[in-house]
Amino acid sequence: MRDAVITGIQMILPRLARIAAVSLLAAACSQAQSALPGGEFEWRFSIKANQTASSNITARNVCRQPHRFEIVMQELPPFMRVQGETMFSVPPSGQHMVPVQFDSTGLSPGMHEGRVNIHCLTCRTEKTCSQDYQRLHIFMTVEAPVSPAGLPTNPPNPNTLGMSPKPTPTPGPAAGQVKQPGLPTPTPAGSPKQAGTPILPSANLPLIPVPTVVQPNAKKGSYVPGRVLAVISGDASQSAEDAARRLAQAEGLELLQVDPLRSIHAALVTFRLRQGNDVPGKVAALLPYVLLAQPDFVYETEADEEEAEAARDSINELQYGARLIGVDRLHGSLTGQGVKIALIDTGVDAKHPALHGKIAGEADMTGRGFTADVHATLLAGIISADGKKSGGISGVAPGAEILAVKSCQPLTAQGAAAQCWSLSLARGLDFAIENKASVINMSLGGPPGNEEKLLKRMIEEAVNRGALVVAAAGNDGPDGKPGFPAALSNVVAVTAVDSKDQLYSSATQGDFVDLAAPGVEILSTSPDGKVLVSSGTSLAAAFVSGAAALALQQQPRLSPAAVQSLLERTAKDLGPHGRDRQFGYGRVDACKAIAELKHDTKMCR
Repeated sequence: MRDAVITGIQMILPRLARIAAVSLLAAACSQAQSALPGGEFEWRFSIKANQTASSNITARNVCRQPHRFEIVMQELPPFMRVQGETMFSVPPSGQHMVPVQFDSTGLSPGMHEGRVNIHCLTCRTEKTCSQDYQRLHIFMTVEAPVSPAGLPTNPPNPNTLGMSPKPTPTPGPAAGQVKQPGLPTPTPAGSPKQAGTPILPSANLPLIPVPTVVQPNAKKGSYVPGRVLAVISGDASQSAEDAARRLAQAEGLELLQVDPLRSIHAALVTFRLRQGNDVPGKVAALLPYVLLAQPDFVYETEADEEEAEAARDSINELQYGARLIGVDRLHGSLTGQGVKIALIDTGVDAKHPALHGKIAGEADMTGRGFTADVHATLLAGIISADGKKSGGISGVAPGAEILAVKSCQPLTAQGAAAQCWSLSLARGLDFAIENKASVINMSLGGPPGNEEKLLKRMIEEAVNRGALVVAAAGNDGPDGKPGFPAALSNVVAVTAVDSKDQLYSSATQGDFVDLAAPGVEILSTSPDGKVLVSSGTSLAAAFVSGAAALALQQQPRLSPAAVQSLLERTAKDLGPHGRDRQFGYGRVDACKAIAELKHDTKMCR
């Protein structure tokens, strides 16, 4: 009996948004067929600069049994987005279509190369099929843009996306140019990170305070007066700065800052209006000449101002969160070891006894310096507190590494409420992506709607680089509008429940909610060695981030979509049967998620 093979990849549509679709004969099975090695195929097409184009990959299973397939997200080229599930089942003689999108935003003209690997995960369970793979080599040519005379053109990017250029020495600063010691160097595609590689610092980047004065009365979703953000190709090199200066002169703007967004090979430019405050009008004027333009939107953290210092005799009663999601039933077999979680939030008190040795890196994106703040310290304790050093507070994943990324500024020194901005959050996301965070926790909320294009682009990059993004659903009540980033389909939106699985009264509700987790009267760490009790969907998001870390320790190759699907299908259903507007798929159950990965039906009894 001969082994089954993957027979090939072929074009099935002549043209679709300038791109032909691909059909994958993912598990061909035939006793009369000769065994062949996994195939190598090419896909060549052109795309205009700063545009997106959509197509599909179709998986066909011609074996006799159902099989599961996976698109390996860790190897996906940065300019490609998978818009469907990356792990899926295909029935015998059936097929499954996966929509994909290609994005030339920020890419230099010329050819950009990448590859897509597709694996059959269960073929070896069928005697007449063998596990194999298909590797699709992508050659995407970006056509040169035509720019109006006298306006800046986006400079070419020497490091082509998806390629593996040889490392080149980093040049020293030019005459009169300030050296920026904290800039991370892009890692060539496919290059393994060396053991012991230090966290890439970004705290020393020169930038303006964001904003100069915190606005206590600013509403979530409003924007900083007089400020406009724009993204152009390149990085914070002299050429990008020159292009930004020419653009500022042409549009009558004051150039405040040029920041590198290394993860998307682009530069983020901050302008200030010289006259008036017509930010939307200036955004519209910039759009024809840049990759992206928008206001600097205001965000806020999602923990309510009801925190209180806990009495020592109530610690056991209030320490219900980890038990409720089944972490105690794992008996310490998994701790999240080796999993890196980025907290894009306020500063964290790394000196708290319960967090000693848990903070793998710190970075300030606000221009105010890294500080020990309440909100992110609460979250860090939920995720990784050491119960032996904290008087009983045990984190969900005490072995996880925390990247503390300060992108939010507290309104008061002792309060959990804080403001964040598109500018500081974009820089924080870039830092998390470049430092290869596996989970990104964003316990904050901003504008509803589609105005926030900058962070949408950064989150897409994070997910396509293999990071699960978890966000708080919001504390605006049942009639509140879904905010950003929780409302995005590629973000896990988390609501809060109490110790009896009752919904948090202030939780925002809607079809965007994915999961529920403990978030009412939660006991956790606070600056100066204290412990506090607080409530909010912010805290619930941290429990889900911790649960994701446990799953990723058990099976590190899980894609973000696979982790989300795992947590959703193993959650305890609450409220109406199935997914609902209050609880999503239900309250997360870390034990059942791990039991499924281990194929152990007795673990959680």
